[in-house]
Amino acid sequence: MPIGAVTEHINVALIALYLFWAFFAGLVYWLRREDQREGYLLEKANERGDPLEILVPAVPAQKPYYLHDGTVAMKPDGIADTRELKLRHVEDWEGAPAEPTGNPMLDGVGPASYAMRRDEPEIDHSGNPKIAPMRVLADFSIAKEDTDPRGLPVYARDGAVGTLKEAWVDRAEALIRYYEVALDDQSKSVLVPAVFVDVNTWQGKAKVKIVTKAEFALVPTTKHPDIVTKLEEDKISAYYAGADVYGGARAQPAMAS
Repeated sequence: MPIGAVTEHINVALIALYLFWAFFAGLVYWLRREDQREGYLLEKANERGDPLEILVPAVPAQKPYYLHDGTVAMKPDGIADTRELKLRHVEDWEGAPAEPTGNPMLDGVGPASYAMRRDEPEIDHSGNPKIAPMRVLADFSIAKEDTDPRGLPVYARDGAVGTLKEAWVDRAEALIRYYEVALDDQSKSVLVPAVFVDVNTWQGKAKVKIVTKAEFALVPTTKHPDIVTKLEEDKISAYYAGADVYGGARAQPAMAS
């Protein structure tokens, strides 16, 4: 065989296939290593705080991420989520189902889980809070072709609960993210994600069928009347998401035996 005539015994397509396999294996290895920076489930299921040892691929070295506000986040940071998990496993075996031990809509378990995001508002490219109520946004208004929902009575699953006080707008997307509801029996307002609010212009009211009047009173609130932080957003959204499974407004039972 002449020197260099490798194709007489090795097909070029076969070489290309082997190279692709090697590249793909390297890609999978790299992705599995990089995704450990996220801090996802790296502890044993039934033993909180007991790290799960991963040998291949090993946890990568810290890498800097430069954020919009000028700060630098180092990942992985080795910071564990130390919140008390208010769940009880119904069996002793690993991976057994768990049931809530308190108020699951507030305790951050199951569908009401939320991440411990930064307790600061999300900022747009101009340096302003991305989400704000229309009362502080002079450039935003309800289109004249639509009914202004502000001032409409708000009904929970089991009756009237308050008044739709304000709409909170995403400046960047120019859409309503939350409605602010002033509760009748309490001197406070709560936010409701817009997707859970049914504004019925014919009946002249807004309905939030996913929660009851009693559950409305427990909705997490914001520290500032005109600002919602990223952590507060997650807590509020998680509360309503949890209501779909744990709330009194849903049909019982959750599962039939």
